[in-house]
Amino acid sequence: MGCWSLVLGYSKHHILPPRPSRSPCPSPRILSSATNSSTGDGLVAALQILRIMKERDARLSELRNCWTRFPQLVTNVRVREKKPFDQLDGVLGLVAGAEGAVAKSGGRVLLRYSGTEPKARLLIEGRDRAELEAWTKKICDAIRAQVGA
Repeated sequence: MGCWSLVLGYSKHHILPPRPSRSPCPSPRILSSATNSSTGDGLVAALQILRIMKERDARLSELRNCWTRFPQLVTNVRVREKKPFDQLDGVLGLVAGAEGAVAKSGGRVLLRYSGTEPKARLLIEGRDRAELEAWTKKICDAIRAQVGA
């Protein structure tokens, strides 16, 4: 998971991670103070990481040890129409179920329509790949059954 995921997780629970004073791991306050937005802008994140590296006299290789990379599945479902997800029977319930399951271990779920293609895009991230695959199948099958091309 990236720094932005850490910021969101710590912010959600109103905590700061314990860390030694010379730890290269960035504080969520440092990462979120630049924009005060939740867009996850890559350029802002890159500049913040460079600032942290300079302030801590740390290498990027040291910063990468601050978080664990989780398995991530990205699936595209071709659709014939982009009906709002809340109008698709059971889809938001499945997404909520997946979010609840993967959030326990710091994972996330993002479902959106492509802005340029007739596709629904599902990103699901978490520790257990088999669990991700099961949720992906359920959610994508529900979308295909209702608006699949």
